[in-house]
Amino acid sequence: MALLQTIPGLGHMLAAVVWSEIGDLARFDSAGALLNHTGLVPSSWDSGEVSIHGSITRQGPGWLRGALITAANALTRSKSPLGKRYGHLRGCRKHPHVAKAAVAGSVARCVYGVLKHGAPFQSERWGRRACKLGQ
Repeated sequence: MALLQTIPGLGHMLAAVVWSEIGDLARFDSAGALLNHTGLVPSSWDSGEVSIHGSITRQGPGWLRGALITAANALTRSKSPLGKRYGHLRGCRKHPHVAKAAVAGSVARCVYGVLKHGAPFQSERWGRRACKLGQ
């Protein structure tokens, strides 16, 4: 749990919740699989050539999703790379709840990386994707 506390936004209580809700990390093949387990991925409807993305799926443990959203709430006012991601998404005119869900997903990806590699969070390795205007 000490490694999880190196991720911005995760204190000792949230790290304990995340640790207990994830369980065995070997269940997940990738960070995307963990993210899918949290329910923080957008729902998708496909039919022919039409693809529609909706709100998050909310599948998986609610305690884990709640802990990640709480961490994202704490990051909205921070100067960490994850906090800057929130500011960047808000600058791209994303709704605050959508931006917080995206940052919570980023925290989940960081959790996977920290637990898989057994190394503390390194902010200099954190990258950012460009947003698409008009979404």
